[in-house]
Amino acid sequence: VRPVGQWIDSRTRHVLQNQRKKASGEYQGDFLEIEEEVWRDEWETHVGGVRRYFTGREDFVELDFSRDPTWAALCRLLGRPEPTEPFPWENRRPR
Repeated sequence: VRPVGQWIDSRTRHVLQNQRKKASGEYQGDFLEIEEEVWRDEWETHVGGVRRYFTGREDFVELDFSRDPTWAALCRLLGRPEPTEPFPWENRRPR
């Protein structure tokens, strides 16, 4: 999970890229509209549903790598030691 604003910004950039690619004939899909309100509702419905489903369970951990990009919580959940290499993060935007 990540803050909803960051997620919406990411989706917006994705749509803008799709629009540019569509204009040049490189994109055939239909993810072309920026719908922030719809996306925010989808995020809240999905994340809220997951949190309700897993409430009180010990076999779930919510990770927000935008706040803590480390192995610690994931490795605790899995009962595994933390790797020595840094946590991998592809396509990370500067804060």
